[in-house]
Amino acid sequence: MAPPSCELGYEAFISISEGHCCFQFQCVPKNVCVRDNTEYMPGAPVYSDRCQTCVCAESANTTARPEITCTDTPYNVQCPLGFTVKKSTQHCCGDCEQTHCVLSLNDSTTSYHIIKPGEVIPTEDNCTLYGCTVIRDQFITSVSHISCPLFNEDDCEPGTIELSPDGCCKACAKKTTSCELYEFYDYVSFNTCRTADLVKIARCDGSCGTFSIYSSASNAMSHNCACCQEVQTSRKPVTLQCSDGSQVEHEYITVEKCDCITTKCEPVSSEEEMTFAPSEHSILQTEN
Repeated sequence: MAPPSCELGYEAFISISEGHCCFQFQCVPKNVCVRDNTEYMPGAPVYSDRCQTCVCAESANTTARPEITCTDTPYNVQCPLGFTVKKSTQHCCGDCEQTHCVLSLNDSTTSYHIIKPGEVIPTEDNCTLYGCTVIRDQFITSVSHISCPLFNEDDCEPGTIELSPDGCCKACAKKTTSCELYEFYDYVSFNTCRTADLVKIARCDGSCGTFSIYSSASNAMSHNCACCQEVQTSRKPVTLQCSDGSQVEHEYITVEKCDCITTKCEPVSSEEEMTFAPSEHSILQTEN
């Protein structure tokens, strides 16, 4: 009787059953691993793709057949900034895929900003914003600059300067002043002589930001005094007619520009504060 043909990983085993005189054949498993029509002995490496390392390993159960065990080949891919390793259908170690925009600051090779798509980050001055957008799988870094309006601290009420919510531009409460240049016509006189006709003259008139406010730093009242006065003048020649019939050449001063000028605030005693009653003259002085 010819032995049977057993499949790969099995072998024919001959036995005689009790009460029988003829040989019997049966296929029993061999102590091997099988892959791709190949038998591997325990401890032998098993052929696989380059993404895995496989071996025919003895089973912990002594009665069980050995099994093929595999471990993934460690990735050895170094991706640049802004890229991460993604699984690839072509390469077992994966491919580098861009996930962030990379911004180099001040032409430095060590100072970078990694920006996610859709994210906007400010710089130290809060006036320059950097963003990251993806257009047709291309990562594009965008730069925008905030333009602040002209700002002059001298035009602000003290203690009111603050930054805008984005931290870039300064803003404040403007001073309420009405110091203006006004022109009028009058005669110019000197001694017993005066102009025959009216002459255009300019003056400064209006109020400035004079106020008193409590200062927590000094635990006292803080005063700010300013008056509306000339900051630019010029001399103009005129001819005066005198009472004796003669004429005299003369120069008078006219104002070209006015502004609020800070002055010293004179302290007022407690008694004066209680008894002081503003007169018409004092009101005019305060306004000017």
